[in-house]
This record gives sequence, C-alpha cells and structure tokens, in this order.
Amino acid sequence: MFNIYKTQSEEIPYDTIVCFGDSNSDTGRFSNGKIWIEKLGISKLINYAYESATTDNNLITDVTAFQLIVSGIRQQITTYKNTTDLSVKYFLIVNQPPFQAYPSALSLNMNDYVNKLTLEHNNNLSNSIQTLQSNYSNISFKLFDVYSLIENILINGSTYKINSRTNCWNTSSNNTVVQLSLTPDTYLYIDEYQFYYACTSIDC
Repeated sequence: MFNIYKTQSEEIPYDTIVCFGDSNSDTGRFSNGKIWIEKLGISKLINYAYESATTDNNLITDVTAFQLIVSGIRQQITTYKNTTDLSVKYFLIVNQPPFQAYPSALSLNMNDYVNKLTLEHNNNLSNSIQTLQSNYSNISFKLFDVYSLIENILINGSTYKINSRTNCWNTSSNNTVVQLSLTPDTYLYIDEYQFYYACTSIDC
C-alpha cells in the first residue's frame, strides 16, 4: 500500500539485518501480517524486537500477560553484543511516530503536549545521530523519519487509500479480538497501538 514512499538510501548489498525494538518490529504478527523488516528483501533476519519493550528496563519494566519481563531495547542490544562478534557498519534508526495520533492517545485529549514531547524526542535523537556520525566516520548512521511519513499519510489519507484513523480491531477484557470493520485495508491502525500490516510496506 505504501510502497510508493521510498527513502533515499545507499545501494548496498546487505545480507543480514539485526533488529531491536517493540511490537512495530516484532515478527509475532501484532500487525496481522508481515511487517517492514520482512519486506526489505534481506535473506537473513535476526530479530530481538519484543512487544511492549521499553527503551531500558532500568527505567521502566513491562511484563507480558503471563507476567514475564519484557526485554527492553537496551537489554536486547546487550544480549546481541554478548553473543556476537560485532562488525556492524550500517545503522538505520527510526524516530518516534506521531504518538498523539494513535487511537490509544486520542482519548487523553493531550494532543499538543504529546506532540511536543514527541518532537523534542525526535530532535534530540537526530542531534545524537549527528554526533555519533561525527565521532565514528567509518560507520554509517541513517535516520528514517517515520514521523513525517505518518503525518503525510494522516494528511493525505486518500492518496494511500486510508479512510480511517481509528483502529479496525479491538480486544475485549477476556483477550478476545473484536473486529470493528470488514475493510481493514482502509485503516491505518489495527488496534489502539499497532499499525495495520499493510501500512508497514515501506521500501528503504
């Protein structure tokens, strides 16, 4: 659906991608289909992303429905570093999407405040990446601006055949999935927190 949106990228024959993140990159089908890292056409995928992961368990720790501690992104990276001979030369860092537009955030009625926090985070992230690039000139650090991509989709929904900003599914108190629409392909979000899988078809 969104394959028409491409990043300006270097043509490098990658053979492996290692991913850290939360449910937006978790291949457990939280978006009800293949997600962006699976659509890059790279033969080997090593994925440490986990649903509900925070940036660091030392700051905030989340747990699963079975009361298992979720591995934070810092902990995911530590696990990878401890088990791998590092020779990484290329990093793609994705910034924060416009969280104020998530169905879960709309009910908060704090759009301006949440958007301000998101923009501050993304600005700090961009500055940090520039600093890393200056300090490690032999390594490539690229920022993918998913915030601007989602903003563009929200503003120009018809271009991307998106007719609804709400979630097409919901989950009841007993963890039963409630289908709210028979046309999920026209929705940006599958539930209150996840993008619908068709919306993750971004060519990098």
